[in-house]
Parts: sequence; C-alpha cells; structure tokens
Amino acid sequence: PQYGQYVTKARRTEAKAALARVQGAQERYFTVNNKYSSNPADLKVLACAAQTTGSGDTCDQGSHVITIAVTGGGDATGYTLTATPKLADALC
Repeated sequence: PQYGQYVTKARRTEAKAALARVQGAQERYFTVNNKYSSNPADLKVLACAAQTTGSGDTCDQGSHVITIAVTGGGDATGYTLTATPKLADALC
C-alpha cells in the first residue's frame, strides 16, 4: 500500500509539472498571437518525438495525457488544461 501511494504521489507531481510547462507555453504563445491555442504543435511543448521542445523544456513520456480546451470563441481568450491518467496507470 505504501508503494502505491508513493507512485501515485510521484505521478501527480509529474502531471502538475507538465501542466505548468503547458501553461508557460500558452502564455508565450498568447504574447505573440494575442490568443491561446488548442493545438499542441503550436505550443511546441507536447510533441515528445524529439524529447525537447522549442523553448528548451524537456518532454517526458508521462503518466498523464494533457488536453487543452480554449474558451472565448474565435478570440480564444482563455483555456482549460486537464491532466488525465493513462489507462495503464490505475494507481493515479
């Protein structure tokens, strides 16, 4: 039981760090484009093929899937990030 709790805590910490990376990328994108993006390719932070992003952040194959939902219609004046545990990670 203690090991499971440790793994769950570590994965949640990893998810929070990933959300913070995406949030930073969204703010950088907004600074240039005056709107937020729901396309991870625009943010250059979620594509893990090269293991690095345009901003120099590392992108690890995490235990969660990050989804982006923009709000505000065509202006995209806000966004919501969601970290969902992958199905194989039942401990989260």
